[in-house]
Amino acid sequence: CPTSVPTTAPPQLPHSFYGAVTLMGEPAPNGTTITGVAEDGGGSLITDTEGFYGDEGAQDDKLLVYGSIENGAPISFYVNGYRAECYDVEDEGPWQWTYPFTSGEVTELDLRVAETPPEPPVAIFSANTTSGNVPLVVGFTDDSLNTPTSWFWEFGDNETSTEQDPVHTYTGEGTYTVNLTVSNDAGDDTLSLSDYITVIVPEPLPPVAEFTANRTSGPAPLAVGFTDDSLNSPTSWFWEFGDGATSTEQNPVHTYTGIGNFTVNLTAANDYGDDSVSKQDYITVTTAAEMYYINATAGIGGMINPSGLVEVLPGANATFNITPLSYYTVRTITVDDAIVTAFYTYTFENVYQNHTIAATFRATSSGGGGGGGGGGGPVVTTIPTTVPTTPLDLTGGVSDSDTDGGVVTTIPTTEIPTETPVETAVTTPVPTTTVPPAQPFWSQFPLAWLIPIILVIIILAALAYYYYQKEKGEELFEEE
Repeated sequence: CPTSVPTTAPPQLPHSFYGAVTLMGEPAPNGTTITGVAEDGGGSLITDTEGFYGDEGAQDDKLLVYGSIENGAPISFYVNGYRAECYDVEDEGPWQWTYPFTSGEVTELDLRVAETPPEPPVAIFSANTTSGNVPLVVGFTDDSLNTPTSWFWEFGDNETSTEQDPVHTYTGEGTYTVNLTVSNDAGDDTLSLSDYITVIVPEPLPPVAEFTANRTSGPAPLAVGFTDDSLNSPTSWFWEFGDGATSTEQNPVHTYTGIGNFTVNLTAANDYGDDSVSKQDYITVTTAAEMYYINATAGIGGMINPSGLVEVLPGANATFNITPLSYYTVRTITVDDAIVTAFYTYTFENVYQNHTIAATFRATSSGGGGGGGGGGGPVVTTIPTTVPTTPLDLTGGVSDSDTDGGVVTTIPTTEIPTETPVETAVTTPVPTTTVPPAQPFWSQFPLAWLIPIILVIIILAALAYYYYQKEKGEELFEEE
């Protein structure tokens, strides 16, 4: 009996394409995606050459459109998702929106996207914070795709905004759902994030008392500024300065007129409780000395005026001028072992302490010389300075000024120092190369000019002696 044997139609060969590709009149960049779509089939290719997809060589990549596609079925082409027109180069056009499928065919087909049609936006947003204590300030950022032109925000607390990137403050406790609706000429889109923002009210806490002072020692009268550093938002303060005086200010200034050590107490309070802190012997007030001393020194290459051991009355100012010599400039000015930024002048203000000031210098190049070498390593120069040291009491306090910008913090002594000399070492950097002012050549090489002069003198003396002997010999011969 007859037997039926099923037959299978041979598979379709792909239709291969290559050619030029443009986007709005410009060559399509590398990495552009080319797609061909037909009923029951299609294919895609990512470009690796600007302005072209595929190539004509047998081994070169091409856009392959394949599948169960009937010959003659229309193929539509897309460039980065945008519908493209196609142009058969061999047939010389025309530009059209589809091209017929032919199994096994290879076609040079140019593609173009003349105008990018707008697409509706896709709403996306983010926030710089999503939880915190009331009041909570949140900055929202629009991250939507496809270039929206308008925005409508709903923050969940009945507040709205039409800004692209609004900042909103939540003043109530709770969780809030945020909505963003974006739109352009092609359409709109909405994104809603449920319970996106969480705002809480912190648990009430009593304060933790703490404070600092701008100075803790100095001569009487000593003005001290106190700063409240208490935690958990106190609303009232009570200060006890240790000398019988009190204050209810948050950051008071108190002047001590008596001599001694003083314990300071602070009690801070709010609606949830109070706390106290006590600092034993926190403030030390001393008697001002009759005179203070500033030791002023200068290194090689300059001078400081006044110099040496300079007497300063308590509370007075003292100004020092720093002057470099020719071909030198100021390197550093050191005040009480700390380098300061002042140059050429420095003033100690409201002096209540002994101080030191030292200036160092470095060489600079002169106009006529070649390139000058860099500064050498520091050379230690010991400058003996007699500093009175008997007796010294440095247990005083600090002046009303600080050390920034040439204003110096000071500590008093109680008696005029006398007698014992102390050697003070001042470190002054000396450069390895110093370019002196231009001088005559002979001043640099005196022996080079002295030698020929001496030779000339010897030759002239020899000639004179020769003519003298010759003359004497002729006279003797004539007598004979």
